[in-house]
Amino acid sequence: MFNLVLLVLKFTFLALLYFFLLLVVRLVHRDIGLISIEGHGQKRTKGAARLILIEGPQEPAGKVFVLLNETTLGRFPENQIVLSDDSVSQKHARLFKQEEEYFLEDLGSTNGTFLKGERIKGPARLNSGDRIKIGRTIFQFRT
Repeated sequence: MFNLVLLVLKFTFLALLYFFLLLVVRLVHRDIGLISIEGHGQKRTKGAARLILIEGPQEPAGKVFVLLNETTLGRFPENQIVLSDDSVSQKHARLFKQEEEYFLEDLGSTNGTFLKGERIKGPARLNSGDRIKIGRTIFQFRT
């Protein structure tokens, strides 16, 4: 009888261990897809809007940046996306969410911000698949 109880306890322990490992794997898998750029007290936005790096002088192509409700880009370390490129201003551009849509705005940069090959003047609405060029870095916006 004692052996039967011990056997049941062993299998219960193993089941709980496998359940725990499954939870850990699921969390890690989810976090790999969402590269954390949370900072400055902001939370990730729903819908997982993101920028995918197409080409750039330093980062590897394919790197994914999850967007916040407001995300700034530039050379300054306080930006959510830091671009190490001399042709990029300290605070170059920002992406922001307004009523379920995302917009791109140049922040008075010297060399400009380009959306679909055109220099933007004022906030420009983004569509999934749009290409953004800041300095020598090209991103694709995805929702």
